[in-house]
Amino acid sequence: MGYITKLLASLNIGSLASADTFSSITKPEFLFSGILLVFLLLYGISLGRTRALMSLLGIYIAYVFNETFVYFNQLYSWIPVKNVHFVRIGLFILMYAIIYFILNRSVVKARLTIREASFVSVFLISVLQLGLLLAIIANLLGTEILASLPKFYLTYFGTKIALFYWSLAPLIALVFMKGRD
Repeated sequence: MGYITKLLASLNIGSLASADTFSSITKPEFLFSGILLVFLLLYGISLGRTRALMSLLGIYIAYVFNETFVYFNQLYSWIPVKNVHFVRIGLFILMYAIIYFILNRSVVKARLTIREASFVSVFLISVLQLGLLLAIIANLLGTEILASLPKFYLTYFGTKIALFYWSLAPLIALVFMKGRD
């Protein structure tokens, strides 16, 4: 029981009820973020389960590529950007798009295809995929940019612990999802 208490404390769930969270919710950035979130969730649902799974796989592969890419110093010298964190984010998004395109045209698509998928499972995959993307991008941003974000985003997306849980959650969800035959 003590382990669960420590886990909940590390997730900082109690901060949802704080005044700081309420003040960040009323800002225009939160409204814009909410509209963007709804748009991305609708887009994820419209993809369907097969493409959502390929997209999720593409996110994992692109993140591993981004973390193991050894030529960032050369890339920084070629691309004159003031904030080098945008180069890392740009490379991640570029690799994600390339990998998604490759997976969409490959044999993997046939393996991931499930004829019937419930709305709930597609929605869950979309939410977890969006959370993982936000956590990856938040962790690639520099500390000066992260400091300008609301505390709510920092707590649930901007830490290494949040990235770990967001990267683990889709895998756990996929274990418990079953396809209909």
